[in-house]
Amino acid sequence: MSAELTIVSMIFFNSLSYSFFVSQKMPENGKRNILFWQESRRPDIPGNMQMILDGEATRTAEILVQKRHSYEQLLALGANPQVIKPLGYVYPYQKDHENRPVALICTNSDQIEKLTELVEELPEMKFHIAALTEMSAKLMAFASYENVQLYPGIRENVLDELFEECDYYFDVNHQNEIVSAVSEAFLFNQIIFAFEQTIHNRDLIADEYIFQAGDYGQMIRLVEACLQNPAVAGEHLKLQQKAALDENPQKIRELSA
Repeated sequence: MSAELTIVSMIFFNSLSYSFFVSQKMPENGKRNILFWQESRRPDIPGNMQMILDGEATRTAEILVQKRHSYEQLLALGANPQVIKPLGYVYPYQKDHENRPVALICTNSDQIEKLTELVEELPEMKFHIAALTEMSAKLMAFASYENVQLYPGIRENVLDELFEECDYYFDVNHQNEIVSAVSEAFLFNQIIFAFEQTIHNRDLIADEYIFQAGDYGQMIRLVEACLQNPAVAGEHLKLQQKAALDENPQKIRELSA
């Protein structure tokens, strides 16, 4: 019984180390392999990527970059736009945005940038502030505000309910992010606002929603515009999804057609 040798016509890979070397050693069959680049932006172009950009790779002639800031950085470094192209993700959104005036902040720190100003100048917004740990007296003092609900030592099921209930997320806590909160907020179609001093996941937040702490008034005015007009909120949500390279499933399917 003889075995037939099958030549793989195309492979997708996401590493410039072992996977790239395997691609290089495969029999030549046209340059149909594709590198999916999923790394964060860096100050230089990796050597093996430069091989692809220079046309020296044996089977790979296309690089699909899956983070917007990485794509923009590669272009700024001189990468050929005919070789590198942006391609995002098909995100598994968990709910629709209903533009309810309900916001979530997840933190294990009482260092929350401009919290007093946000709470006092957005009285129509209900702020749910959740922590996995106990809260300091400084943070517990915010319980005196009618539009603030605190959750020290929050249970997982309660946090899940808050992601469902809230339509806004404020990435304004200093120190580490907890529970991958920005990613979760994004998947629950919450409009996300952040300060440059506190931002934890820039790839999922539109640049237009990131402010210097001293410009918190601009953030508040944008939040108010969204709350007052659902159409404005809808446009801002689309801008957020575009910034995160939200992709059409059909475009993904066409890659292997």
